[in-house]
Amino acid sequence: ARRLIDRLGLRGFASFIDRDGLVASGPKSQVQTPFQLYGMPMSYVVDARGRTAGHLAGAADWGTPEAIRFMHYFAREG
Repeated sequence: ARRLIDRLGLRGFASFIDRDGLVASGPKSQVQTPFQLYGMPMSYVVDARGRTAGHLAGAADWGTPEAIRFMHYFAREG
């Protein structure tokens, strides 16, 4: 995700990956989830104030024209 964000020149986007499952491991989570998890994989758009602006449950192809327009929309909003 980070490489795509950089390649598209989207400023203000951060990418967070829970590689160790500390947040997204259900009832065994070691860290409280900052927002509700609906499925895995899960993608969220979080605004500059830390509010969830949107989410997508399931796999996403972030390289599609639609996904790129989606990210550019939120980049302008920030």
